[in-house]
Amino acid sequence: MCPVDSKFDVVVVGGGPAGSAAAKRCAENGLKTLLLDKRRLPRAKVCTGMIMSEMAQNLIREEFGSPPPEALTTPSHIRGIKFRTQETETVTLERRMPFVWRSDFDYWLNRVAQGKGAELWDRAKVKHIAEDKGAYALDLEREGEPLSLRTRFLIGADGTLSPVRRTLFPEPPMKVQINIRLCFQGKLDLEPDYVHYFYFPDLNGFDVNFKGDVFLLEITPKPVRGDWIHRVQQAEEWLARDYGFVPGSQPLWRDGCYEPAMSRPPFPGPHPLAKDNALIVGNAAGLNVPMTGEGINTAIKSGLMAADAVIEASKRGEKAADFYISACQTLLSTLEGMYPPPGKIRQESGKGMKYFMSAILDIYSSSMNLT
Repeated sequence: MCPVDSKFDVVVVGGGPAGSAAAKRCAENGLKTLLLDKRRLPRAKVCTGMIMSEMAQNLIREEFGSPPPEALTTPSHIRGIKFRTQETETVTLERRMPFVWRSDFDYWLNRVAQGKGAELWDRAKVKHIAEDKGAYALDLEREGEPLSLRTRFLIGADGTLSPVRRTLFPEPPMKVQINIRLCFQGKLDLEPDYVHYFYFPDLNGFDVNFKGDVFLLEITPKPVRGDWIHRVQQAEEWLARDYGFVPGSQPLWRDGCYEPAMSRPPFPGPHPLAKDNALIVGNAAGLNVPMTGEGINTAIKSGLMAADAVIEASKRGEKAADFYISACQTLLSTLEGMYPPPGKIRQESGKGMKYFMSAILDIYSSSMNLT
């Protein structure tokens, strides 16, 4: 194993918004900081791309500045969300929001963190993590080359299937869902400056959004073998019947990702967040907004709280976990309070789809007002 030349104060694993926020703040405060991502940057991210909540918009502006044109898509802002069923009139939630390809947006955040002094490595996959004499030893593979390094503080911002979290907390496993995305060339008979959500009577559904000359179909299938194929067929049939989709159209590409479960808490017991000087943030910690799944706001927020905990622990010579867990309590309480009571959504739909649509509208409005 080839050792890296020096030891870092902080290593942040994962180049999404949480990782960039944590790395930026640590570097700004004089800590020798390394930000890693296992993929080549800029890397794709399955995400609708709405910067939904006031919290997200404010944090981005305060910590990173206004997103430059290259971090936005076309349209650069959407006018809101339209919710559709086959039984009721369309319900519209008007809210102007920045709209992004996450690959470009996240790379902008990476470069801001790098500009503040964080070292940035892509194609650097963590293979092994071990505690070693009050520090953490990491074995990496970067562009096929084995490397090892040491750090006093470790921040896991490495997504839903986080190797950092699994190292710290082998149990309990996170409850997850899979999201499937298909990208098609062309247009539909839908307003391109809105994101469109479609719901079937069984409450499963899909969304459609437009970026430039393509549209994206995003689906969350049930965890049953082959269900995603059935869901795609359902979506295409609805879009062909009512909105001009050409049957048999082949996607330019398809991809998918895992996310924390949106309809119920991701962990059955106490929320695992930190151990000693290793902290987990964003989706790695299951900190996305219930139901809507927005994660940029809580990712940046938790990344900053982790960085502040590291900075404070470094000054005092204490463990970062205590500071971080304490700081997260308000955020955790807020998120836990946003999960609907079990069965509430289905109870509302049992009264008729208009009641279901009213419940969905309330959920999204509350999420967008999160500060």
